[in-house]
Amino acid sequence: MLSEGGKAPAFQLPRDGGSSVTLADYLGKKLVISSTPVPTRRAGTKEAIDFTRLSGAFADGQTAVLGVSADR
Repeated sequence: MLSEGGKAPAFQLPRDGGSSVTLADYLGKKLVISSTPVPTRRAGTKEAIDFTRLSGAFADGQTAVLGVSADR
């Protein structure tokens, strides 16, 4: 189970387009993992828009954002 501020376990997940993403891809960076359950998809869409709007601030802070969706 992930918790706010906790360390993510090693993972490998499928990406759109057929490739995959792993925790090792973000070695040396801070990583925000955003996940919203399918029943609250509208809230997840708003959150994703906010992360996109703030992408410059995250980049300035050496932080990557990874959105995870259970419905794909």
